[in-house]
Amino acid sequence: MNCFKLFLVFGLSFLIVETTMAGGKRKRKRKPRPSICTKFNDGPCVKVNFLVAKDNEGKGNQKWTDKTYVENILNAASQRSQFANFYLGNITVKKNSSLYNNKNQYPTLKLACRYAASKTISVGISGEKTTPSVGLAFQAYRRKPCFALRSRYNNAGNEYNDKAYQRTAYDFLHELGHNFNLKHGNQVKKGKIHTENYLNREDGKKKASKYINRVTRR
Repeated sequence: MNCFKLFLVFGLSFLIVETTMAGGKRKRKRKPRPSICTKFNDGPCVKVNFLVAKDNEGKGNQKWTDKTYVENILNAASQRSQFANFYLGNITVKKNSSLYNNKNQYPTLKLACRYAASKTISVGISGEKTTPSVGLAFQAYRRKPCFALRSRYNNAGNEYNDKAYQRTAYDFLHELGHNFNLKHGNQVKKGKIHTENYLNREDGKKKASKYINRVTRR
């Protein structure tokens, strides 16, 4: 009888412990659904992460935290390039008034390159008052592409028209060209490939395609 009671108590204790442990299990958080790469050409899919500068209160660059706005720019860049399909990865907000109000894009460029990752393009979005350039990049062959950018139409009230997407997409591809060591047109001899003409030349697009394939294979 005593043995039976002992067995019963032990069994109930084991059951309670098992139930408690089962009830205490944490539910696994579901991973966010990855962005879908839309194929506009035969090139590889390339993820693009954005680091958006804002002031200390989180104001400024509102359009650049709008997923639809950013995706439309990347789609326009994909269609224009014909050598890669760019798709949105992450949009990270950097609240820093000194960074946002700085008219020089260099600090934003440095930050974008600091966060550059393998097989990914890192783009830093500078403040809306950046002058005179709309983009900035290091002119060198970079294994992890990175550059700074801003929209030409941030304050014009027409950010959602096709002209704005196409022009900003062109700026995106222009700065990308610096990442595989292209210079500006006024810095090279006539007939050479540069950031302004490589999208319109077969040898230019071939050079860009070779670079993108190397980046995405790493």
